[in-house]
Parts: sequence; structure tokens; C-alpha cells
Amino acid sequence: MKKTLFVILAMALLIAVCFATPAPAAAAHDDFDITYTVEPSLVGYLGADVNIGIRVHNNGATNITGFKVTVTTIAGYEQMWTGTITPGNSRLVAFNVPFDEADVNVDKLLYVAIENDGSAPGSGDYMKDGTQVRTFQVEGMYDVFRIMKIATPGGDTYRVGDSVNFSYTLENDMTAHAATGMTTELFLFVDGDVAYATTLDSHGVVMPEGTVTTFFNYTFTDDDVGEVEVICHMSYTMMGRSYSTARGTWITFDVLPPLEFDFEAVLSASPTTIDAGDEVTFTTDVTDTGETTLSGIELRNAEGGLIDVLPPIPVGGTRSFVTTAHIFETTDVSYVVICADDFGNSDSQETNTVRITVRDPEEALAPAVTETQTVTTAPAMTPSPPPSSTVQSAESPGEAEQNAAQQEAEPIENLALYIIIGALGLLVIAAAITVPILLHRGKKKATDKRKDTL
Repeated sequence: MKKTLFVILAMALLIAVCFATPAPAAAAHDDFDITYTVEPSLVGYLGADVNIGIRVHNNGATNITGFKVTVTTIAGYEQMWTGTITPGNSRLVAFNVPFDEADVNVDKLLYVAIENDGSAPGSGDYMKDGTQVRTFQVEGMYDVFRIMKIATPGGDTYRVGDSVNFSYTLENDMTAHAATGMTTELFLFVDGDVAYATTLDSHGVVMPEGTVTTFFNYTFTDDDVGEVEVICHMSYTMMGRSYSTARGTWITFDVLPPLEFDFEAVLSASPTTIDAGDEVTFTTDVTDTGETTLSGIELRNAEGGLIDVLPPIPVGGTRSFVTTAHIFETTDVSYVVICADDFGNSDSQETNTVRITVRDPEEALAPAVTETQTVTTAPAMTPSPPPSSTVQSAESPGEAEQNAAQQEAEPIENLALYIIIGALGLLVIAAAITVPILLHRGKKKATDKRKDTL
């Protein structure tokens, strides 16, 4: 029994001695240390090829013969470096890691594993002698270009006929990276459909913090009524990524139908019944009944001659033309008013017609007859003035009664005149007959007397 126990102990001692023979030591986590850099840490929102620098420091007692770098990008990245880092020394190695749009602005893991025990490449223990992990993030800039967008004049609404200038100034907001092959194109959409587009404008290379400007001028028509959007489409390449975007360039507003243009012109006169040659004052009131300020307001006669002008009239306002004239015969008066506005609208309107009545001279001299007076004698007959070729007189009720009375008196007066003329004619005839007879008788008596004397 004792002999068997001795054999077992001897064999165990032999095994221990064999394993105590010097051999390469396996590296632990604290056998090395790492630091890293990420350049650039700021990229466009589509990503970029990022340079990650790994510095490995050997803290152990054996040589590090290589290390492996793993980055948890969407596409996955793994790269190995082989070489010797002796104890107490460091080595910096750079790795170019592609970052796509999904890789920016999110946490990524950086794994660094070393090889220092002589494991053969391809073996299960290769590059598994110690691992360190770091977390980092690459920032993706969504607005690569700072955009200054201006509509002149500015506003939330425009009208048909308005002219607006749309200007975009684009500044490369990167501090270290240029945009190449830069082009811009401006579009105007009405209710989602393209209504206008500029030609493609090429700007070439835009350096960091450099700017380019593009613009167009547009006048709205009836086809543009609705919801309107103006955008700037940009195309460029930056950090190995091709951008084609209109990000952040929208200018949105509404286009309304044109403002209504309308006005009213009303003529009045004082007095309207006058003696020939009296002065009459004519007032033409012009009222802005539309939605635009009236301008270019002119008063013209029927032949188109300019009489007067007025200053602008605001919406809802009224201004008046005041003119005077001496009137000598009954006449109808009207004018033509012409107005315009600042949107190219214009129109002309003829005013209403006002009649100016000129009294007859006889009527003006005749005594006034009140309703309580009774006319007992027919008015004296007076000759009527000859009709005018340019004036049409309108009879008043009093004038009609006077004319009727005159017409009734005329037959009586004519009959008396005829009787007198007839009596005078008879007297002449009687005298013509009587005088010769008397003369003949006188002559006969004288003859008889001479005979008697003889």
C-alpha cells in the first residue's frame, strides 16, 4: 500500500517538473493599453470614409506580434495588423473605415484584440490573447450647407400680377472639406406640380465656409393661384459621397386671385334751371369700390379732351372733380372718367347725364302766378323764338297752359281784325261810288244855271 502511494506521488512530482519548464506566457487584459482618434469626427449626413488611428502600448513581458481592429458599422469592418511591439513600446496604425448614413449619429463599438503568445494565423487562438473595447460616435451633419433663402418682397400671400424675386445663398458649413461639382436648380410648384424651373447652374468647387448665390424673378399669373412652394435643388460631392437634395430650401406661400379693380363716377349739377348765361357748378364724385388704390384719375369731355386730374384714391375713398360753366341753352351734360391702378388695370366710365334747362326770356320776365291767383284775361300774344338746332327745350306745365290760352285767343283777335279791314274796304268802295255821282250832279246844276242866265 505504501509502495503504491509512493509511486503516485513520484509521478505527480515528475509531471509538475515537466510543466515547470519555461514557455511563452499568455497575455492578459492588462498586458496592453489602447488610445484612438477619429478623423473627421464631423461628416455629411450621408457619411464618409473615416480614418481611425489605433495606438497600442505593450504593458506585458512578451512581444505583441499583431492586433485586430473591429468596428460595428452596418456593413461591418474588421482589419488585422501584424508586426512586433516589444514590451514597453507603442505602435500607431491607421485604419480607413467606411461610415454610411445609418452609421452616423449613433454609438459604435471599437474592438482591439492582440496576439502575443505565438499562436499561428488561422488557429482558433489567433488574435485572442486580450481584448479592449471603446465606444465612440461619428457626427453626421444634416445641413451641410447653411441656406439663406429670401423672397423679395416677402409675405405669406401674393396676388396674381405680383412680381417676386427668389434668392438662395448657400454656404459650405464644413470647416475642412470642400464640395465639388456643385450645381443648383430652382423650382416653383403650384399645388404639387412643377410650374416653373430655372436652368441648371454650375458652381464648381465650393470651399469650406465658401458661398454661392442663385436666384430668379417670377410674376404670378392666373395659373399660379393656389399653394405654392419654391425650392432649391442642390447636387455636389463631399468626402466621397454624392449629394442630391433640396433639404431645408422650401419657401411656402399662397397665391390669391387678382385684386378687384372697380370704381363709380356720379355727376351732379347746381342749379339745373337757369337763365341763359348763368354759371352752373358740376360735381363728379369718384368712389373706389374695388380692392386696389385708384391712380391716374382723369376727367374728360365727350370728345376726349382732358379737363382735370385727381390724386390717388384709397380703397373705399371718394374724391370729387368740381368744374363750372356758363350755359346759354338747354343741354344735357355728362363726362368720362378714366382710372387705373398699380397692377396695370385701367377702365373708363361715362357718368350719368344731367339736364340743364335754360328759361325763355319771356318766361323769366312774366310775373309769377301763385296757386290762389285766377287769370281773368288772356296773356298777350308774343312771338316764339325760333327753334335751336342744338338745344331741345322741354315745356313746363305753366308754359303749356299759356301756349294753349294764346292759341285760343288768336282766332278772336284775327276775326276782329278781319271785320275792321272789311268795313274799311266797304267805306272805300262807297266813297269811290258816291264821290263821282256827287261831282256829276254838281256839274249838271252849273250847266243848267248858265242856260237860264242866257
